[in-house]
Amino acid sequence: MYESSLGSWSDFTSHRLLDLIDPPPESDLLFRGQSNEKWGLVPSLLRAIGAATSKEPERALALEELAREEFAAQAHLFLPSAVLTSNTSRVRWWTVMQHYGAPTRMLDWTFSPYVAAYMACKSNFDNNGAIWALNVQCKDFHMPDEFNEEDKSNADNIFLDPEADPSSLRLLVHGLRNERMIAQQGVFIFSDQILSDHRHELSRLQAPNRRRWTFGKLIIPAEHKLEYLKRLSTMNVNARSLFPGADGLGQSIREGVMMSAIRRDPNS
Repeated sequence: MYESSLGSWSDFTSHRLLDLIDPPPESDLLFRGQSNEKWGLVPSLLRAIGAATSKEPERALALEELAREEFAAQAHLFLPSAVLTSNTSRVRWWTVMQHYGAPTRMLDWTFSPYVAAYMACKSNFDNNGAIWALNVQCKDFHMPDEFNEEDKSNADNIFLDPEADPSSLRLLVHGLRNERMIAQQGVFIFSDQILSDHRHELSRLQAPNRRRWTFGKLIIPAEHKLEYLKRLSTMNVNARSLFPGADGLGQSIREGVMMSAIRRDPNS
């Protein structure tokens, strides 16, 4: 796995990684930003159930199904009917649950390195951030056509197998998309195996062209996070644009206060 430490904003914008990017959906590269470089690529469901249960796939599957059923049973109180009627499979429910902060086996990725940089810098200011990068050419991330057909909603029962292959990673680009996913150029990666270690499985992949990125991580030092946020804001990559609605408004005001507190630097 490739790993490199960045410095100032200019180190990021001049990095050779950015020369490899095409506009989505043509891009072969995906990115994920995390505000602590020490974090692994662990889906929110596994973080929620804890280390003990994370060794028991049957128990993890039962908790996942319980969470989905509970969310589906109460979603009508808050979500439009169009969203409810379009979610006839587990995969589709997971995408909505992910949007509203419920634990799922999915990990968010984006086509935009700038969105990933924002996610890496928007919090945890005492810790280095990280941008993960993945060349999707290194694997056939196949999504069965059945998931796009309303009359085959049971096709995703394959995700209920406790013995499923942990390397069976899937990339969900199309399908139900909400306003936030569109703003963030977001996609999901998840595995047939609920306990799959995404970092381990991605580290094993090899790209067809070894001159291209396969899988790597760029580290953003904690002391440069606010500088990155300031630069990204001038590109309209900020909380207001990435989190449409009141949540984004509140976060954007918080960011504005932080930006105002940054000392004026003639070289910035």
